[in-house]
Amino acid sequence: MENRLHIKKLPHLLILLFLITESFSAWIIWQNYQKNHQVYIKKNTREFEIGLTATLHHFEEVAMAMLSEIAPNANTKTCDSAILLLTVQPDSGKLVAQKLLGDIYSKLLHRGFKGFTIINSQREVMLRMHNPGYFGDTITTLNSLLDSVDWSGNNITGFYAGGTAAGYCIALPAGNKQSVRGFVILSIDNVALQQEMKKIFPYEYVFLINKESVLQTTPYPMLTGYTFSDLSVDYFYEKSDRDLNRPGMKQYIAQSEIVLFNKINKREIEKGLIKNLPFGLNAKTSTGNSYTGLFFPVAGPDKNTVAYIISYSSDATLSDYLKDTFIILIISTLLIALVFTFILFSISTFRQLKEKNWKLAESEKQLQELNLSKDKFFSIIAHDLRNPFHGLVGLAEVLTEDFDAMPPEKARKFHQLIYDSSRQGYQLVNNLLEWTRMQTGRVSYQPEKLNLNRLIDEVTGQLDLMLGSKQITIEKDMAPALFVWSDYQMTSAIVRNLLSNAIKFSYPGHSIAVKSTRTADFAQISITDTGVGMDKETCASLWRIEISHSSKGTAGEPGTGLGLILVHDFIERNGGTISVKSEPDKGSTFTFTLPLFKI
Repeated sequence: MENRLHIKKLPHLLILLFLITESFSAWIIWQNYQKNHQVYIKKNTREFEIGLTATLHHFEEVAMAMLSEIAPNANTKTCDSAILLLTVQPDSGKLVAQKLLGDIYSKLLHRGFKGFTIINSQREVMLRMHNPGYFGDTITTLNSLLDSVDWSGNNITGFYAGGTAAGYCIALPAGNKQSVRGFVILSIDNVALQQEMKKIFPYEYVFLINKESVLQTTPYPMLTGYTFSDLSVDYFYEKSDRDLNRPGMKQYIAQSEIVLFNKINKREIEKGLIKNLPFGLNAKTSTGNSYTGLFFPVAGPDKNTVAYIISYSSDATLSDYLKDTFIILIISTLLIALVFTFILFSISTFRQLKEKNWKLAESEKQLQELNLSKDKFFSIIAHDLRNPFHGLVGLAEVLTEDFDAMPPEKARKFHQLIYDSSRQGYQLVNNLLEWTRMQTGRVSYQPEKLNLNRLIDEVTGQLDLMLGSKQITIEKDMAPALFVWSDYQMTSAIVRNLLSNAIKFSYPGHSIAVKSTRTADFAQISITDTGVGMDKETCASLWRIEISHSSKGTAGEPGTGLGLILVHDFIERNGGTISVKSEPDKGSTFTFTLPLFKI
């Protein structure tokens, strides 16, 4: 039984194991997706970095080609003259300096350089070609960039947020090393940078400018050139960058699609911008198009992030990764479910087989016990049958040999003994046949509405001769109108056998009490005698066929030993129960129930 309980618990354990296995499998698949995602982002970041470097190098070459005459070792002295003039005559010399540098600035402006600033050795702005009216301030945010300028002529680059010329800056030395030292700072228009980068990667580019850097370096009147970003409260857009209708500006992805992408990934973008590291996201918009956004941080001269360059591409690779991940997850789930279903089915089949084997073993055990009981029962029956026939043969032999010389009284006594033995044998054989028919299912069960009080009166009338021979009376206490639903022949046999037993084991002159009561669903009948009674061991074994209960009554009446077995089987066949209470020399009470007839 304990093994059966363990087997029943196995399906629950398998379900738990399935959930654990599925969770672990999903975790591995998701980790693999995250790994592929990171590898793809790193690859694209590296490609973007190479493209950005190539673009910036292009602008550096353009700048160096156009400013070759103002380099320290150049033959022309245009920049030297301008710096000297601005140093000697800071106010009146500006118009002359603008004329000297005007042609160069015009060419640079045409090639995408937004800012052209001249700074003296004290880091003071002497002239802004892009904003001549604003000068005299001291450069502070570019100090780290200017400190790195190589006086041998190598230019230094870096991003600059805010000020009067935000963007990618190129700083190079200018002026006469023996007399005046100064710097030229060029800044590239972000739109020009976008156009040049699109030649390498046909994407859409957006620049996010760090808000704090802008606020620290930009004069208040110039803050109107910026607008808040919809991606993060910590970043601005330059309004000029948002003008997508500029001549020559090719649009690969519609602005409306970029807005949808940003809206879908807003929370993830906000989290990513805080980390100041490259990251990438993918989303499919409501139009059905899939896009990838690569967020690349750029640092200023002080190595702090001053801006993010975002590239939007019509790339479904990350979306495909995610789609493949879900497909793999579904397939793995189905495979795992299939395996566990097979295991569960095998265990269920094994459990059913085990259950059948257990039931078969129990049935075999019961059958063996029943066969042993019946073998013993037949042995007892054979012994009980032998006794009356042995008496019959002996008595008949004596009568046959001595009949002529036998006195009439003795012959009459022998005839009485032969009659008693014959009746006992007949009753035993009759009971045995009835029991056999009952066991083989050949006794027809035909329940009907029976008046129990009337049936008991009928059976009592059939036993008047037995009652009269022992001068025994029957006292009845019957519930009125007591109708039961049972088989008439079986019920008659039940009452007849119990009353016969009560008469058999009662002393002459005593009485037998028959009482009936009504419960909710059953009629309860008790038959009580004050005869010889039985001990507890005998009461406990009354319904066992392998134990002989054949005993003589108070007047020497023989018994068959089968009557109570038949009573027990008949009562159970009719849906009732039977019990007995008895004490030696105090009599016995047999109580049985039968189902009430219900309309």
